[in-house]
Amino acid sequence: MATAIIETAEDQITCTICFEIFEEPKALPCLHTFCRECIKRFITEKKIQTGDRKGYVCPICRRHVSVPANVRNNPEVWADQLENNHVVSTMIDAYKTPRRKTTETCADHPEKELEFFCADHAQFICSLCFLKHRRCADVITREEARSNINKTKKMSSSNSTKANCVKQHMDLLFEQCNSIEHLIDKRRNTLESLSKSEQLVRDDIISMRKRINELLNKHEEKALTRLAKIKTKNYAKLEKDKRKLEKCLEKSQLSLERIQKMVDKKQNIDDNFIDAVQSEYKSTKLMIEEAEKKNTQEMIAFIMNPVIKNFVAKFDCFGKLHIQEDAAKAKNTKEKSAEETEDATRKRTQASDQSLIQSHKENPVQEVKLRFQGKPSWITGIAILPSGKLLLIDHTNEAVSVFSISLDFLCKTNIHPAPYDVASISSTQDHVMMSIPDTRELMKCDVLQDGFVEVDRKLKTNIACKAVASDEEHVAVCSSSDLQLFETDGEVWMNTLEESYARTKFTYLTLISSKKKVFITDQTYPDPHIRCLDFDGTTLWKVAEGRIGFCTGICVTGSQLMVTSWDSGKIFTLSLNGDDLKTYNDCDVSFPWNLHVSSRQKIVCVSQHKNTLSEEDKRTIKILHIA
Repeated sequence: MATAIIETAEDQITCTICFEIFEEPKALPCLHTFCRECIKRFITEKKIQTGDRKGYVCPICRRHVSVPANVRNNPEVWADQLENNHVVSTMIDAYKTPRRKTTETCADHPEKELEFFCADHAQFICSLCFLKHRRCADVITREEARSNINKTKKMSSSNSTKANCVKQHMDLLFEQCNSIEHLIDKRRNTLESLSKSEQLVRDDIISMRKRINELLNKHEEKALTRLAKIKTKNYAKLEKDKRKLEKCLEKSQLSLERIQKMVDKKQNIDDNFIDAVQSEYKSTKLMIEEAEKKNTQEMIAFIMNPVIKNFVAKFDCFGKLHIQEDAAKAKNTKEKSAEETEDATRKRTQASDQSLIQSHKENPVQEVKLRFQGKPSWITGIAILPSGKLLLIDHTNEAVSVFSISLDFLCKTNIHPAPYDVASISSTQDHVMMSIPDTRELMKCDVLQDGFVEVDRKLKTNIACKAVASDEEHVAVCSSSDLQLFETDGEVWMNTLEESYARTKFTYLTLISSKKKVFITDQTYPDPHIRCLDFDGTTLWKVAEGRIGFCTGICVTGSQLMVTSWDSGKIFTLSLNGDDLKTYNDCDVSFPWNLHVSSRQKIVCVSQHKNTLSEEDKRTIKILHIA
């Protein structure tokens, strides 16, 4: 380090014309400094070349230096008019003052000084390292090496002085050519960017129209289905009332005909008959009064959603078009448009699984980073969807980010209140269930083709649900001490289990419907463990192994469980019976929190969390390849 400082000081007190230490340093107005004789000789040569009587230019920055009018005819004294550079003179005095000799030591042998120089390897070595370099062709002492360097500098100095003027002109011309080429490249890139941005904006507008059409078609179908149900229900009720009234009318007409015949034939009307007619009349009258009370002027009305009504009233264009002149903003706009374009998304999602698996083989550990969103991230939910998309929940920033099968960013959706965990609930479609602890709800969502997360409906729970797991037939959800289990037929969700446990700190869970088992990680201190429950809530077994420590994420892969150890930074596997515990991978993951396994894509995704981790590590997902 001391040698580097000395060499830097030498550069500061060396004249750029003669390459020697300044003699009578003179400073130009531009603050560049030269020896008095050097600048005097330079001025005289330039005066002869250019014939400029008003001044001269700086040999370095080419800035013009004017001279007083009284000495313009005598260029030999122009250099004497310059100010002495006292700062540089002070530095020269300090440099020439004898100082204590510093030595440099060998990196491999700190107790040894660097006494030799190996020209073959271009490095200084000590006496011990000399033995390793004994077969090198050119190993000399340090002093000889320094002497050779000084000789080389002197030779180059004399040659460079002669070619200095030509070199300066060549440098100026090269710089000018480079500037012109740079401007041409900028114009060419601008032309390409203009064409590309036009296509991106066109695709963006078409994609927006498609998304709006898909959304309208979906809600139109729901509304028409609901309309048909309402009509069928009310139509059947009115049709039933109509049939009752028609029967009453038929009875009343029949009684009237019978009485009329008896009157026409002048028959004697029996008292029992009259009583029966009166009783029938009274019951029919009551029915008529009830029917009259009912509102028979029913019709179906439609009240438009005020959000849509306002949107239609205010909608006048897709957006504004303009030329983005600022390069940085144009670049950001282009990247954002490219990410949200449906056509680009479709091309990325069509990447084959085989090419992705090959990529993982070449890079056993990959990383996916969320964008910084204002607060340190906490990735609590991970899911790999049937389409191959990767979904991540950032609980702190209330954000759900979706990546394509090739791990390119697609879209970010903000959801409030913040979701915590996510589970895929379909093997063919990108439907997921998210847990919302603050509102004690499960939220069913659809992940669209472009990565946008659309909320469908909500399922109320009785606990502050955090972790959630599903295998299509059942959904399990837990808080720190409670467990709920739901069963579904695809439309209706029914609560089949609700159990509370004492002295627990449940973290994550997974389940297997075919075996009717739920597996939960429990961080209860001082006895953290993995727990297995049946669908009745009964504990079947526990595994409290010192190697695991505080277990966090857990999932099923094939016929075994995979679990992360938060404090050891490892991933373990064990059988579904709780035995055969093995270390799966000493992965390079700091404080692993949650994990998700995709058997189809043969990858394991692991998130990281601890307050002392860096902001970048907190928003980074590690992706490991399954052998």
